[in-house]
Amino acid sequence: LHRLIRRQRQMCIRDSYYERALRLDPGDEDISANLDTANQAIVDRIVPPEEFQFSRLLERAIFFVPSPALESTAMIAYYLAALLGVLLIIRKPADRARRMILRFLTVSLTLLSLSLMNAGLQWFERSNRVEAVIMAREASVLSAPEADSAKVFTLHEGTKVRLGQHSGEWMEIILVDGKVGWVRKADLETI
Repeated sequence: LHRLIRRQRQMCIRDSYYERALRLDPGDEDISANLDTANQAIVDRIVPPEEFQFSRLLERAIFFVPSPALESTAMIAYYLAALLGVLLIIRKPADRARRMILRFLTVSLTLLSLSLMNAGLQWFERSNRVEAVIMAREASVLSAPEADSAKVFTLHEGTKVRLGQHSGEWMEIILVDGKVGWVRKADLETI
């Protein structure tokens, strides 16, 4: 029994590590496969409600280009815009060359703006979505941040939750299906 409990605990810890790794490299197929395997051991199956088509498309559009590619694109566009700007100021090109430089400058500034805007949206989305994994074998979710409040439901080890506000030793959790409750901080591991 102790081996089984220890093994489940290790699976839960691995699950939180896979979640963290997936945030660092969302396109890695090995991490996704390992996370799927770890998720098969989770007891609680929480079904999210049907998402609106628009919100799904918006999320795909925001995360279509990975962060490292956005950073590289923004750097290249910035250096190209700076180089073209210096050329315009120092060289004083003829009208035809000036128009061509201005077009390239406009394209590079637009690309720079779009890259920075998309990177900002990705950062905002990731920073506002703080998630955790239930680490306790069985965690009672309460209606308020007090030990004597009513038990709303129970979650088991490995269940992923979104974190809300905190009060002392209690954290508010939000499930993907919209249920809300309070759990002791000691029962959670932040991703």
